Amino acid sequence: MNKNYLFIVLAVILVGVGIYFSSSDPVVNSQGKIETSHLSYDFGQVIMNAGDVEHRFVLENKSDQSIILGDISTSCMCTTAFLEYERGSIGPFGMSGHDIKKTANFTVEPGKSVDLRVIFDPAAHGPSGTGFTERNIYVNTNSQIQPQIVFKINGMVNL
Repeated sequence: MNKNYLFIVLAVILVGVGIYFSSSDPVVNSQGKIETSHLSYDFGQVIMNAGDVEHRFVLENKSDQSIILGDISTSCMCTTAFLEYERGSIGPFGMSGHDIKKTANFTVEPGKSVDLRVIFDPAAHGPSGTGFTERNIYVNTNSQIQPQIVFKINGMVNL
């Protein structure tokens, strides 16, 4: 009976250690950097009842190392983002703390790019949301030289 007890305890410990190490994916830091032609976009005049507006930011890896895009979030629920690439899309990503996807875990290989499609809903805040609006989109990476990229959108919301 003593040998069986020892075997069971040892088996439980080994399974626990295996689960721990398989679920804790070490993220290798990169020396690469994502490049984009612009970090902000002005929608200009946005009519509240005319529907959502959107803009695409192109994120290009011109370095010689892979870069992992990790957590992506927005500064408000009225803004969502998607990563779009040649084989599909990942998202939506939205404001942290809400029931929406947070981690992309998408690798941008050297010489490749991915689109960050940002959608702004000007009607999300109702009439109290009129006037100048600015929102941020946060893209976290494994790059040691660029751990976070902050994109901005803005516009003048009118009725």
